[in-house]
Amino acid sequence: MVMQITTVCFYFVPMMVISVLYLVMGLHLGREKQQPNGNLGKNCGGNTQRKINVNGRRRQVNKMLSIVVAVFGVCWAPFHIERLLWSSISQWTDLMHNIYQYVHILSGILFYLSSAVNPIIYSLLSTRFRECFRELVCSHVEDNSFVRDSPPFPKILPDPFVSSTRAQAGGKNLNAFIPLLSPNITLSMDTAILTCGCKDTTCKTSVF
Repeated sequence: MVMQITTVCFYFVPMMVISVLYLVMGLHLGREKQQPNGNLGKNCGGNTQRKINVNGRRRQVNKMLSIVVAVFGVCWAPFHIERLLWSSISQWTDLMHNIYQYVHILSGILFYLSSAVNPIIYSLLSTRFRECFRELVCSHVEDNSFVRDSPPFPKILPDPFVSSTRAQAGGKNLNAFIPLLSPNITLSMDTAILTCGCKDTTCKTSVF
């Protein structure tokens, strides 16, 4: 009884749910396909080509959804058949035992395959998936090559005048250092001193 209940809950119910949901998605895409394009007369050539591309992608999506449902049913059917055979047969014969062994091996292969087959289906049937996957892989390769080929950061030596000024003001501005990324790396907050001469009407600026 437990085997039968789990088969209904984990095979037939999910199969019905995804079938209904994917059917609704397919119908929605079909209704969008049948809607007329109001801006077709403005730019006939470009809009026609775009409409053909959109319709092709919608056909790919509908085909992909139906294949995903079929693959789910095929991959998990032997596993649940094996469970039903084990729970329903009371007197085993040699033929039944041989059938059970073959079903057991097949179910082990298929339900492991079901966890990895969806990306393969998307790659084979969806042009958009292939384009996005290619962009993702190429962007990672370019980022890695840029980091590997980039020159090292130049070593910046401190200005002696700035160093002496910081050393003199070290006792007063202890709270002017804030941690950056780690406690060992600090960033000193230097102030700009603006001295204006009233007689000469000129400003001398010293920025640290």
